[in-house]
Amino acid sequence: MKRPVSLMLALLSASSLRADKEQDHPTDESPKLPAKEVKEPEAFFNCKACHLPNDVQVGPSLVEIRTAYPAEKLDEFVEWCINPGKKRPEMPQMPSMAHIPKPELAEIHAHILKVTKGLKPPRKRPREDPFKATKRPRIVRTFVPDASPAAIVVCLDTEEKHNLVWDTVGCRVAYVTLGEIDNWPYLRSNGNSLAKVGKTIFTNDSPTKVERVYRGYRIDGNGLPVFLYSDGDQEFRDAIILSSDRLQVGTQSIPLK
Repeated sequence: MKRPVSLMLALLSASSLRADKEQDHPTDESPKLPAKEVKEPEAFFNCKACHLPNDVQVGPSLVEIRTAYPAEKLDEFVEWCINPGKKRPEMPQMPSMAHIPKPELAEIHAHILKVTKGLKPPRKRPREDPFKATKRPRIVRTFVPDASPAAIVVCLDTEEKHNLVWDTVGCRVAYVTLGEIDNWPYLRSNGNSLAKVGKTIFTNDSPTKVERVYRGYRIDGNGLPVFLYSDGDQEFRDAIILSSDRLQVGTQSIPLK
């Protein structure tokens, strides 16, 4: 049976319309163009040195800045940039951005609002050394005064809270202190400060033997490190022996009273 010509034309027309609609409204399987990167203002490089999007570096995060200066506080943001004060005692004071014109500061403000959209506030960091009150003995690897980088501090389990500072370059005791170790100055400064190690009661004034090579340490049954190092073809193991009035480290005897 032959179909009428009018019916065939109607079917062809409907098919054409359906194809046009599919082109106008592509399915989810159609490839999507990548999102364009947010272009930052030219003067924003002044901010990036100290402010991260969602973490604390030298200054507060951009998320915190967005919270303090939302869109309706643009004028306050600009004024703060030109005449900054000091809000946070644990952070350095922000330098003035008076050299940046106000329109560019406004662009920076808009950029901060844009790049922090959807970001959550950073986790608050402790305002003191999180290891300060932990049980002794304990070992702290940090930066301390008058010792090589990343010296090892051994917090001894004594009533007076003695601390032994081991120099990993000279492979020897650098000094002994009294009191609790405070590593927070180092942590909060992002590595630009030194830990506080208490009152020094002994200093090793002997020359440093730079030919020694530090090999690490092992923990003994008392929770104290046994320092391993070599000097030429000789291997050494300096254990810590603690008595009521004396500290023995390898062959070195240090009075504690």
